Amino acid sequence: MASASDDSAVTSVAIVGTFANLYAPIPLRQVDGTKYWGVTAVVPKGEGHTYKFLIASESRLDPVNSQQVTKPDGTQ
Repeated sequence: MASASDDSAVTSVAIVGTFANLYAPIPLRQVDGTKYWGVTAVVPKGEGHTYKFLIASESRLDPVNSQQVTKPDGTQ
């Protein structure tokens, strides 16, 4: 679940990752009456995946997931 706490005017949140077709953005829905956004996605068990949130079309890392990887080109 993502929180857009710093962005009270956010109107769209999505997640993009290696578990989706061609990194297709998966839209999240805002939890009624809160600053939180959520989605349920099927992720294959036993595989490692990378992902980022798209908050108002801006790519952001998950602030609560400490398991971050650095790609060969130096990006996360």
